[in-house]
Amino acid sequence: MLLACTGSLATLRPALEDCRAAWPDAGLTLLVPAGERENVPTWAADLLAPETPWTPDLIARLSGFDAAVILTAPGDSPHGLGYLCALAGIPLRAGVSGEFGGQALTDWVKPRGSHPAADLLAHLLSPLERS
Repeated sequence: MLLACTGSLATLRPALEDCRAAWPDAGLTLLVPAGERENVPTWAADLLAPETPWTPDLIARLSGFDAAVILTAPGDSPHGLGYLCALAGIPLRAGVSGEFGGQALTDWVKPRGSHPAADLLAHLLSPLERS
C-alpha cells in the first residue's frame, strides 16, 4: 500500500502512525516530498522521495500498488497526488478534500470541519471498510 503525503511529515506523523496501527502487517511505502526524506518513519517498507514527482519513471514505479491513501496537511489538496496515482493505474485512491476533484480519488471524503492531520485517518478508513 502506498501512503502519499504532502507537506511536513512532522504534521502528518500522528496520521502515519495511525496508518501503521491500522495495517500492521502491510508493507507501507511512503511517497513524500524530497525535502522530507530524512523524516520518514523507520517502519516504512520503502521510500519514494523524488525531486520532481511528474516523471514517467515515478509513474512506472507506482504502477504495482493496489491502493493509495493520500494524507495531506490541512488546506492541501489530495487531487494532484490522486491524479498521479490514477495515471499509474492504482485502482483505489482515498483522500480527504473539501472540493470534488473528478476521478482523481476513488474514495473522496469530505471533511466535517477543521480537522488536524491526525484526525484524517478516521475519515479515510470509513469508506475503505468494505465487507
